[in-house]
Amino acid sequence: MKQTEIQAAAIARGTDKVTREHFYVVKSDSSDRWYEVRWQVNAWSCNCPASCQCKHVRAVNEILRIRRATIALAMGGQVPAIVAKLQRDEDRKLAEAARREAFVQANYIYE
Repeated sequence: MKQTEIQAAAIARGTDKVTREHFYVVKSDSSDRWYEVRWQVNAWSCNCPASCQCKHVRAVNEILRIRRATIALAMGGQVPAIVAKLQRDEDRKLAEAARREAFVQANYIYE
């Protein structure tokens, strides 16, 4: 397994008592540390030292993908098809953001 993949996912969802915002904490594979993943403007961000979309954000996105599908199936009717389309749109956005980030990282000239 690559270092950029979560090996043993330990993810918990929390709610900020002041702002009422939901966030996730994801356990590090290499230490006892937990990283916070929060929604910032239009994307998830993590407080880990990674400079691009990290494995903690990808783990949260995977959990959300499963959660959406489970809820949609429970609702029945046209909801599963609608949620599947919305998820495909979200996956395309995430893939495009990852491509942009890879391009920036590959062409970054300042240190």
